[in-house]
Amino acid sequence: MRATTQQRNSNIELLRCILMVQILFYHLLVHGTKGIFFKIFDWQPLPLTRLETVFLILCMYPVDCFVIISGYYGITIIKDGKIRFSRLLKTYVPLFFYSVLFATIAFCTNKIGVKEYGYNFLPVLQANYWFASCYIILVFFSPVLNAVFEFFYKKKSFILAFIVLGFANYFLTNGKFSELMGMGANRFYMLVYCYFVGRFLNAYEDNLCLLKNQKIVLLLLFFSFVAEYGLIVFLQILFGKNYWVHLSLNSSPLTILQAILVFSLFRNFHPYSNKIINQMGAASFAIYLITENSYVRRPLYTLINGEGNKDTVFLIPYLIFCAVVVSAVCISIDLIRSKTVFIFCKLCQRKLKND
Repeated sequence: MRATTQQRNSNIELLRCILMVQILFYHLLVHGTKGIFFKIFDWQPLPLTRLETVFLILCMYPVDCFVIISGYYGITIIKDGKIRFSRLLKTYVPLFFYSVLFATIAFCTNKIGVKEYGYNFLPVLQANYWFASCYIILVFFSPVLNAVFEFFYKKKSFILAFIVLGFANYFLTNGKFSELMGMGANRFYMLVYCYFVGRFLNAYEDNLCLLKNQKIVLLLLFFSFVAEYGLIVFLQILFGKNYWVHLSLNSSPLTILQAILVFSLFRNFHPYSNKIINQMGAASFAIYLITENSYVRRPLYTLINGEGNKDTVFLIPYLIFCAVVVSAVCISIDLIRSKTVFIFCKLCQRKLKND
């Protein structure tokens, strides 16, 4: 069935699912390969081997790509002069639901106190949900961001300014600049820039003929990964230090380029609409919301990466398998949640009509 303007492009929904599986795999590899839970932002032990370096590089672009998709299709919370609260709630409700759900389980099992339990009713303030928090703020400010882009993108100096802002994005989220800005501010800046990248791809789609050639896109994608890995290895040999943490940030120009190329690859597949894939795409955000919940993350990573489970021959296939299985479970849980909410709303609607 061919996708229409009213239907979701299932290629993109499938991409959303793949991106979230990659993000989960990345977290499993980063935070649990020794059966311990590394502290947030503690990158010192990583990557442990060059094999892990390869897979870490392959899994850095999904966050950028996820936001670029939003930018390309646009986030619209104001339509015909009216605020679409449903668009805001669609993003916020799952975050609130899973935050409160797992906090309630932890509270009932005496793992947390009343104060910590109450804090989970404000999930946007939680550091472990940094992406969801920043994304919700992005959605909230999307009317301003859309207006700013519409005002500037036709200016002659726009493309040059856009490139300069891209390098600023990299430096502001790297090293000492990152510490000065604070982790929340610089990451929100990174999401805003990726959103503008998506808007840019949409606005200049007819001029970006190169991105419509699948073979060229695949070739560029391959060489971008090779160049990034080669540069990391070269600097490691030259200076005896692993520069992965500096070269493979979400704000790195190479990472953003890879996100653009992957999105372009899926965007240019023959469009179609599949109900099951579309539902899975809509539920894929739950993979992040469930597995990055502070009461789920530690036991999940410890269970998957049991002490001593570090055989490099089987580690990568094992973690990929775990990421796929856990993702499938998370999507199933969210589909049940959304279906239950839908049925409940329908029943309430009927009751109100009868009354």
